[in-house]
Amino acid sequence: MAFRLLAGQRDHAVRQEDRDVQARVKALMKSGQVESGIAVFIEYWNQTPWLKIPHAVREQLITRASQISAEAAAVSMDTTTSDPISAPVHLIYGETSPSPAQRIVARLAETLVSASIEKIPDAGHMSLLRNPEKYISGILRLVRQSSQSK
Repeated sequence: MAFRLLAGQRDHAVRQEDRDVQARVKALMKSGQVESGIAVFIEYWNQTPWLKIPHAVREQLITRASQISAEAAAVSMDTTTSDPISAPVHLIYGETSPSPAQRIVARLAETLVSASIEKIPDAGHMSLLRNPEKYISGILRLVRQSSQSK
């Protein structure tokens, strides 16, 4: 995620939304409510109610909660810049993804030399992992276009 693109004033509310979620997660975990903290994080980014996630997966997430929280904070605060990408890039996002993810895709499209965007209906941020079939037709279309242009 290129959270660094949300540094400007016009993206303040979206950036604050991300920071508010992180602060809530951190506060819950710090108060000993590790499961509640990781549940907030997963429900926000995964858009799945905590109790609908299989018990074994929840246990693994609880075990890794502090690592997940720390890595999410590091990614969110990252200001690393990269060299401009001149190759065509196809950005795919879920229509119900959290606003920081949607805004980052829009900002990437503005900054990349050659970008196209595809919004997947009824899909969220983690849908590619949970429902990859929603993405197959768009990915196959890109592969076909790429092979035809050679």
